[in-house]
Amino acid sequence: MTNGRTTDSETVMEYRRGEFVISTDRERLSLDVIHGFLTNCYWAQGIPQEIVARSIDHALCFGIYDGEVAQVGFARVISDFATIAYVGDVFCWSRIAAVAWASG
Repeated sequence: MTNGRTTDSETVMEYRRGEFVISTDRERLSLDVIHGFLTNCYWAQGIPQEIVARSIDHALCFGIYDGEVAQVGFARVISDFATIAYVGDVFCWSRIAAVAWASG
């Protein structure tokens, strides 16, 4: 079903603050980093890497990077892109990055 409009969830968006970058570029996401965090957190303890990969494939994902290299955070949005969105699997390993983004 379509009304002639499409959701361009493949468009890469990036936001920078100081040395940190938030990006929707799927090519930059590190499955090892994301799975490494999730498999040890209380809400997804022991989750198989294949399930994490599938959950990423079917969501709008945001990676947080320290400069252009290391992934230090992640968030996943599950949405119909019309009326509802659920934000889940949010983490930020770098205290400096968390403070920088939270302080506005």
